[in-house]
Amino acid sequence: MTVTRRPRVGVVDHLAQPSGAQLAISRLAASLDGTDLYFVFGGDGPMVEAARRNGHGATVVPLGALGGRKIAEISPLRDAVLNSAGLSRSVAATARALHRAGVDVVYTNSLKAHIYGGLAARLIGRPWIAHVRDVLAPPYVPRGLQIALRAFFLAGRPDAVVVNSRATGDALRIRGSVEVIPSGIDPNRVAASGARLDSAHRGPLRLGVLGRLEPWKGQHVALAAVAELRRRGLDVQLVVGGDAAHGSPEYERELRETARRNAITDAVEFVGFVDDPYAFFESVHVALHTSVLPEPFGQVIVEALATGRPVIASHGGGPIEILSGGGAGVLSPPGDPIALAEHVMDIAGDTVRYSRMSDAALDRARAFSIERSATRTQRLITELAGPRLGAPPATSSGGPRHPA
Repeated sequence: MTVTRRPRVGVVDHLAQPSGAQLAISRLAASLDGTDLYFVFGGDGPMVEAARRNGHGATVVPLGALGGRKIAEISPLRDAVLNSAGLSRSVAATARALHRAGVDVVYTNSLKAHIYGGLAARLIGRPWIAHVRDVLAPPYVPRGLQIALRAFFLAGRPDAVVVNSRATGDALRIRGSVEVIPSGIDPNRVAASGARLDSAHRGPLRLGVLGRLEPWKGQHVALAAVAELRRRGLDVQLVVGGDAAHGSPEYERELRETARRNAITDAVEFVGFVDDPYAFFESVHVALHTSVLPEPFGQVIVEALATGRPVIASHGGGPIEILSGGGAGVLSPPGDPIALAEHVMDIAGDTVRYSRMSDAALDRARAFSIERSATRTQRLITELAGPRLGAPPATSSGGPRHPA
């Protein structure tokens, strides 16, 4: 049989704000040339209009009481009792929106979306792709919720599970296999430009750390490292990108107080939300990644590499897969500002090494082209949508799979 139209995919996401997972799916959507996309968001926000501007359908189905709560605050037992009616309404409303849009496949993009979007997919009888972007383990996900989510995946049996790194797949620990598809970057942005560190450099060494402001992202470690570097006599400037919109306002206040208490306010600049991560990293010499918990992937690391910036990243999770081998960066013990400061000193004191790391960063970034991620995702979508499009079911979606 012959395929007569492009598959239509309903993307379900509880959040319409420009956070990591939402920016990742936005980039992916722009590269899925063989697919029509329809977004169903659990709340209003800038990503709704962004999806429409990019030619995709988009609607908002309010998630209710659970929509504004962090995943770590959700109790499976308590919320199953107190919010079961609200969850049922969200599932039904999402199912109606997906059915009206005529989707062939449902693609869920966040932990909350996996629950109500996965149930909606089952309700309308559509194949379900769950793209897991979070490490499903304490302390990011409480133990009780971790058990409940694993049980949900085992019972719900997504037709395909995609993860952004092997570390995420290992933490998921479900039977069968998962497709490892990293979050991609625009290959046209892979170029060294902006600030450079060479023998002619004068002025402070500029360090950059980018991410939402919350304790597990570890910006306090970067501040402590800057204080140590200043004590060692290094002229250094730290640029902190990101805000507390989806993080912790209290933590942001703590960071500013930490800078004041350590007399480094003149060496630290808080620039707030960053719309263009590439431009952010082009403005610094070295990129820092300071998460104190294992990072599921580390999208900002790849963005920094794409600008030719050496990266010093916390040893754990996705950053190990990104930076191991190749010389594009170094891995540092999480939560250790002294070790972080020593890595900065090593790089700052050797401009020849810096140049080699910059070249290696560009080479490594090319391995994470969004085109590669889109090709593998498109193949998976086409396989699952095939029977509805008049094509015989494929035997395999292709691409390497990693047993979870």
